[in-house]
Amino acid sequence: MKNTPKSRHPVSDSSVERLSISISSEEKAALEKIATEKKVSLAWVIRDAVSRYLAGQGQTPSE
Repeated sequence: MKNTPKSRHPVSDSSVERLSISISSEEKAALEKIATEKKVSLAWVIRDAVSRYLAGQGQTPSE
């Protein structure tokens, strides 16, 4: 039975922006490890990290 990654930050099609980023292979491996441990997608881990960073900066995305 395959575990389907959770989506804790659902986004509507009208508000989606696709980004392309460059990170080191070590950073990617660390993010993939977190995703595997939490049973979520790599994209979820990155969205969660961005949300937490923005919250720490006193910024909240407008919805």
